[in-house]
Amino acid sequence: MGKRARRRVREQHLHGLLLGTHGTGDKHGPIGEAWMLDGPLAEVAALYQADTPEGLQRVLLIPGRRTDTDCRDAVAAFRRAYDGDDTGLVGCVVLACTHHRWRGVARRLLEGLVEQGVLHAGQIGPLATAFLDADAVPVTAPGAWLVDFYVQERGGELRRLDPAKTYTLWRPVGPQLRRWAVRETVRDRDDVGPVLTRARTLDSRHAAAVALGLLDAANQLDAESAAEVDDIGLDWPDPSVRLTALKRLAAAGRDAEALERAEGDGAARIRRWAATHRQRTLLNDRGEPTADASRGSDAPTVEPSCPQAVQPALFG
Repeated sequence: MGKRARRRVREQHLHGLLLGTHGTGDKHGPIGEAWMLDGPLAEVAALYQADTPEGLQRVLLIPGRRTDTDCRDAVAAFRRAYDGDDTGLVGCVVLACTHHRWRGVARRLLEGLVEQGVLHAGQIGPLATAFLDADAVPVTAPGAWLVDFYVQERGGELRRLDPAKTYTLWRPVGPQLRRWAVRETVRDRDDVGPVLTRARTLDSRHAAAVALGLLDAANQLDAESAAEVDDIGLDWPDPSVRLTALKRLAAAGRDAEALERAEGDGAARIRRWAATHRQRTLLNDRGEPTADASRGSDAPTVEPSCPQAVQPALFG
């Protein structure tokens, strides 16, 4: 790739980022990003031009700083590249889900790939296991794919990669991948113990993602296991986990219990949810339906939350 199509990563990124180690032969050394494509439009164009498995894998190995909140472009790229050909699909999915561009929507990306039939049951299991058990997933790539964008520190100096060799990049597993992996791992199973054991080995952010994954899968568990997961979620230190568990409690018709817990919670956002939920369900202080809520079809119609705006008159 010509130098006009790429630009250098600033030095703090080059020295501060440890992506992987040399995969063959000589002494190991950290591999860092040295160049990236010249701007967001170049990144978009490269993705749309990747219409083969190899082409998509090469694009997903290119460093970038673009961050997407929508994963539909990535799902469409997989459909184009893997139309009837599963060569390297699992590794390519790992690259996409750990890429800076889609790291924030990795769970939605995986769900989209499953919904569109790109990922099948035989591929979901290995991915879920890897994303739950590992802190970083290795991806092997030819040096010829990396030489335009990465350098390696060897002997205290930054050196070009050897195009004839193979390298391994270690891609970190983010919390969204943990959450998806837990849901897929415990679905239709009765024992959540191994997953909880794994959660205890993780930091608070990743452990919370594990707990959220358990709550996501609770409806597919037997009644006893689902109740255990709900109890765990209600007592979890992270407020996002407690709030999810409280919403499940309310959805099961246990509004009074959910409100009592939420209104005494130490997290302000949970108390705000309690106030909103009490107003929406029209419960009194004892957790009982008020007169308005008990009137059924006679209850007044609630206006939509975003009614059509009416232009006020500027002149009388």
